[in-house]
Amino acid sequence: MAAIGAVNQVPTQPLQPAKQVEHTKKNSTHLEGQNESLQQSKQKSSVKQEEHHYGDKLSAEAKQEISKLKATELKVKAHEQAHQSVGGQFAGGINYDTQKGPDGQQYITGGEVPISMPKTDDPEKTIQAMEQVRRAALAPASPSSQDMQVAAKASQQMMEAQGELKKQSQSSDDEAEHQAAHFQKVQQLYANQQAVVGSFKPETIFDVTA
Repeated sequence: MAAIGAVNQVPTQPLQPAKQVEHTKKNSTHLEGQNESLQQSKQKSSVKQEEHHYGDKLSAEAKQEISKLKATELKVKAHEQAHQSVGGQFAGGINYDTQKGPDGQQYITGGEVPISMPKTDDPEKTIQAMEQVRRAALAPASPSSQDMQVAAKASQQMMEAQGELKKQSQSSDDEAEHQAAHFQKVQQLYANQQAVVGSFKPETIFDVTA
């Protein structure tokens, strides 16, 4: 099982919030009842909220970084989908790598598609399978180095299968020639026998006259 895909990492610098505002609320409620254990029951609530100043408050540098992450995500998706669509039955599901951007969102920065490289006893089937694997590896507009390695391996297996197919074809041709030569010999032998029979003239052994 091989994998084809591309990984594009975009360095991310976490956004530092301009300020932090902490809101704390404390509410204490004293409940009195007949039960002494519930007489001094209290309820406290403390809420801590942090503002990260996303959206319009992002710095120009952070916005530029997010734009790069979005562009990378689109590129990676197109790359992996090309592998998968061409790979067909030999391609597995897409595995994506993600990276957190300065806006707190996850962006796809890389991925791969597992692809099987079956080698059967039938050279013709192996050639067909490896041709599809090779096309799947080279399907994206810009194949990665890993894609090129998979394509090269598929091409190598294609060449080996073609060599095996040629041997089988040569063996079949030799067998056909052998059978043809044997048939010609049989025909020639039969023709010779017919010639001998046709030229035979019986001799008169007894000449009986009245």
